[in-house]
Amino acid sequence: MSIHLLLLILNLSLVAVFTTLLVLKRLRSVVYFALVALLVVFDFAALGYSQIYLLHKTEEDAYLQKLKDMQQTIDQRMTFYKSLSEIQLQLTLAAMAKSQDDNEQSIRQKIVWRDQITSRMQQTGFSDSLIQQVNTDINGSVHRYLMENLSNTTLEHIGHRSFSEFVRRKPRDEWTDSSFIAELDVYLKDNHLSDETLAFQLKRLRVFDENGVLIEE
Repeated sequence: MSIHLLLLILNLSLVAVFTTLLVLKRLRSVVYFALVALLVVFDFAALGYSQIYLLHKTEEDAYLQKLKDMQQTIDQRMTFYKSLSEIQLQLTLAAMAKSQDDNEQSIRQKIVWRDQITSRMQQTGFSDSLIQQVNTDINGSVHRYLMENLSNTTLEHIGHRSFSEFVRRKPRDEWTDSSFIAELDVYLKDNHLSDETLAFQLKRLRVFDENGVLIEE
């Protein structure tokens, strides 16, 4: 158990350091996600090694009883590593929510990290609800970047006057991301303001929201 405790303290310390550096903007988002992904992968690897090690220690005599004991130990270690990974995931997702310096490279890295981690979680038997939370939180982070990018691109292409006219179509508290996208599409077409760049940004956001795939620029 002391080894487990040492591993827990080490991982939490590293995640805390990485998160602090990210919040202080001493560490780029893409580097942060890569480092945390390595920590999580390390935990899964340690779990796999633990299982293999315990299985190879089985002796032929009293095989069934030892197998039962080993399975109990494996289950306990599985629970420990899952708990450790869940803590790391929660810290990482919280840091993503606070991140304000996303760019094309960092959101692509988030999607790669999402796919790698959720695949590992499925293989290791994490709950569907936790896997869904990881998907939802990471997709939400990418969605916010795409929405901001769409808003900035729209302002740049149609100008402040037209953009102000558009946002005054509804009270501020009635706007949602979905209504903004739908209303903007109609407004651009009705006023002949749409162009290839804006059309692409709208399509990119819709495709990502529907299936989680990011269309490359």
